[in-house]
Amino acid sequence: MKNLLLLISVFCLLSCGTNTEKNEDFSQMTFSLDTVMVDSKGEILFLKWDLTNASISADAKKLYNFNSETFALEIINLESLQLEAINKFEKEGPNGIGNSIHGMIDLGNERIYMGAWPSPSIFDLDGRKIGGYENLASIKEKYLSAEEYFMYEVIDPKKEKTVYGLVNEFPGKNFQLGIIDLESDSLNTIPLNAFEKMTGFTITYDDGQMYDLMGPRSFLKVIGDKVFISSDISNELYWFDPNLDSLFYKSYQSRLTKNEKSGKHPNLVSDPKQFNALYRSIYGEPSFLAPVFDPMTELYYRFSYESTFEPETAEEDMYPKLKGAKVYLSVYDSSLNLLAEKEVPKMNKIPGFHFVKDGKIWIFENIDDDLAFVRLNIDTQ
Repeated sequence: MKNLLLLISVFCLLSCGTNTEKNEDFSQMTFSLDTVMVDSKGEILFLKWDLTNASISADAKKLYNFNSETFALEIINLESLQLEAINKFEKEGPNGIGNSIHGMIDLGNERIYMGAWPSPSIFDLDGRKIGGYENLASIKEKYLSAEEYFMYEVIDPKKEKTVYGLVNEFPGKNFQLGIIDLESDSLNTIPLNAFEKMTGFTITYDDGQMYDLMGPRSFLKVIGDKVFISSDISNELYWFDPNLDSLFYKSYQSRLTKNEKSGKHPNLVSDPKQFNALYRSIYGEPSFLAPVFDPMTELYYRFSYESTFEPETAEEDMYPKLKGAKVYLSVYDSSLNLLAEKEVPKMNKIPGFHFVKDGKIWIFENIDDDLAFVRLNIDTQ
């Protein structure tokens, strides 16, 4: 039986005090965009996975991008906008990373956390293993049932022996925040009741010959002193504060879009045209990305979008062809109160990997296989 997290208070925050230190008026905010290119020094950077395995340094001066094909760490200087180094890593051996790389977190002091199977590890920038998480797998096996999975695992750079993950049962039900303490060899869980609605958006396709699964995206992200948990089907946010041993929850009332995806959907289909129609319906409604934080202003930003699709054709099968997206930006204060929201008219595609640097939101862009960033500047009046 899983241990229950003791001394945890779960707060449903219906209202919070506004941050009186912020004087900006976001009600009339406008946007401007520019694009910057990264000088790769003649090297071919790994952009195939859209920076899925990338991390920004805590001071936002470096981008670390791991090439899963060559097992090399690409270090990009974001101040000079040029490739700084490509450091080879090992797949096996004493300094081996392992297989199935899934995420990276900058820990500071030229150390990075590499998520990998069978266990994550901490490395220096030259590929030398500093520490491992060898007992992580045994803790999962000890406390999780055969039907449960510990997914999206991340660590807090300030508490490296604590691993956070999303515990759920396949194919997406009974969601909980999982907190593994490697020193005490324990797993504690907290229910995420608002996530139960995601079950209605997990659709399995099975026609006896082909199997596919369409499910909502979940996000688990450490920002400052908080661990954020969110999904793409709703504007709701959970965050866990390790200093208070408390889980907080907040929902929002949007003026521009629906607060969450709607509809009742079958969990199993076998007709490709029906699957196509469901995909258009679900992703034509708002999808919500994870928040990002600007330490300069102590503001949070969160993108949401509504996908648009090309007209359906007779040749089209399960998945519709994406045409573009209507993109929206929400601004929150340091207490996660919604300050403003607005459509970003100059953006017409789903925002990819992004972060805040120098007061602007930097959004990854692949331009003819070269690394670039579109920078969104927010002007207040």
